[in-house]
Amino acid sequence: LECIDKRGKVHDVYTNRDRSYAVERDISDYIYGQSRILYRYKIVEDENTQKFIDFFNDNMKHLRVCKRDKNGKLTSLQTISEAAGLEEFKEVNNLDELIKYMYKTTEDGTYYLYVLKYMGDDDSEFKGKIIYENGDGTEKTLFEDRAISIWDLFTNRDYLYEAVKVVK
Repeated sequence: LECIDKRGKVHDVYTNRDRSYAVERDISDYIYGQSRILYRYKIVEDENTQKFIDFFNDNMKHLRVCKRDKNGKLTSLQTISEAAGLEEFKEVNNLDELIKYMYKTTEDGTYYLYVLKYMGDDDSEFKGKIIYENGDGTEKTLFEDRAISIWDLFTNRDYLYEAVKVVK
């Protein structure tokens, strides 16, 4: 992500850790009248773009969520889309399709991007499991009593995907 400031200077937001929250801060300051200028942003593809899109596709297809009810019993597994109230996920093939997917809205008008970003924020005390389901009868619990974030969806967790056979 490139940011062009009011002086025309270009910053690489993605690799400059000090500016990692610059976009949110910039937009928030502008909305609340604390800044009269909104920086310009440009998404720049690089050699890793497709890799992260592939991680996202894989995680959206294979991650499952099961929450604990008030009695501590686990609910049935749901896909990320089901748990977040999104339409059934269909694989995205490139950055343009990913942007279009994130720009879709839920029935109440919330962008998918925000739904996925804030999945655990409304339930900060998430109780349940995040499971990777291979589709061949194997699964692996990745997280227990920890919500996932949008960043988790773009992460390759191969070291966790050494699945174990499900005993039913």
